[in-house]
Amino acid sequence: MSGSLSLLPTYEHLVRECTKRGLGYVTVVRWTERMAEGGDVIDPKIWKNILAGSDTKLILNGGITPAEAEALIEAEKVDAVAFGTPVISTPDFAFRA
Repeated sequence: MSGSLSLLPTYEHLVRECTKRGLGYVTVVRWTERMAEGGDVIDPKIWKNILAGSDTKLILNGGITPAEAEALIEAEKVDAVAFGTPVISTPDFAFRA
């Protein structure tokens, strides 16, 4: 994921306050080459740590392969991975993966 590390405390506060109110999940989009350049690479585990102790789940999206998704979930860096573009552009994606 990409963003500005200087904004991380702001987002941490926002997410923590939302989890207190029963937020079901947070979706974080990983930086891809289609996005504007710049920003800092942020490990999704940071968000998982912020959500620790809550029932809020972490979903990662953004150019992730099925193998990467499996590894991220097994390493408990994320709870789930969302596949948008591959599924939309390739309806039988689940069978090809």
